[in-house]
Amino acid sequence: MTLLITNTPVEGRTYSLFAGHPTSGEYYRKIRALADDFTVRFGSAENVLSITGEFRNSGKKLWKFIRSADRENMGLIMKRLTGELSVFTVNTENYLHSLSWLDKIRDGRLSTTEDQYHRIMLEVELVNRINKTRFQRADRRIALLPHCLRDLSRECRSAKEGFDVVCKGCSGNCFIHALNDLLLKYRVEPFIWMEGSFRKLYLDMKKENQVLGIFGIACLAELKSGMEKCLKYDIPALGIPLDANRCARWMGDFYPNSVNMEEVEKLLKRMNDNF
Repeated sequence: MTLLITNTPVEGRTYSLFAGHPTSGEYYRKIRALADDFTVRFGSAENVLSITGEFRNSGKKLWKFIRSADRENMGLIMKRLTGELSVFTVNTENYLHSLSWLDKIRDGRLSTTEDQYHRIMLEVELVNRINKTRFQRADRRIALLPHCLRDLSRECRSAKEGFDVVCKGCSGNCFIHALNDLLLKYRVEPFIWMEGSFRKLYLDMKKENQVLGIFGIACLAELKSGMEKCLKYDIPALGIPLDANRCARWMGDFYPNSVNMEEVEKLLKRMNDNF
């Protein structure tokens, strides 16, 4: 079947990686350049991550207990992130103002602030750099794909098979189908994440003294949540954000969405090239 997917620019409820460009490629150029610059300035990706700390503590740092040097460095990082990345989060503040207190209690991901989005963008790139070797060497590597990337114009024929739901290749206009083929090419098992428990899979593999690696694709807030869980279980995780957040959680229904396929393959290639 010939694949016909295209990356038509899409707007999310709080962010879009297109920002007026025909593709999301400019976003990835910026985030890599920022990560490069901060890594040089602070010595390593791990050092930058220890300063920003979004994954470690969900943005709830107690600033009075942080060294003044780290506060100053954090200020420098946030000023740069705001200047470079605000074009991708122009809808965030309006969306936050529209939320009720009940919405915020019901799902904390909905109240992700613009500053947090910018830190998540940077930290996903940093975590990818930190985890690439361990992911490469994992005994089993799986990908968790969001069902919002399926072809919404037709009934999906995916079915439960092993760990979770797998694509059956029923549509040529489907990002899940394209991702399925691409991930298999790089020896990563793709699943549409619906009900599988990676905690159980991790524990089962740990009993056998084996390492599980996870490749995730999700909206930024969901990607942060998933990578935090992987960090908790010491699972080497890689992640790529959706081009926008357009699922029912954010918009009340599912709307067509996309992911930058070139960037997915670049990350998989860099993993194999041991960059």
